Amino acid sequence: MESLIRYTIALNNFRYATLCLTLYLIIKCMQEF
Repeated sequence: MESLIRYTIALNNFRYATLCLTLYLIIKCMQEF
């Protein structure tokens, strides 16, 4: 059970980081145009 919770937290952190990176790239691309 403990490992499942850690896996879920890691997955959420990865998803959050991916979302932030995507938003950053979109904003950076929009500023260039």
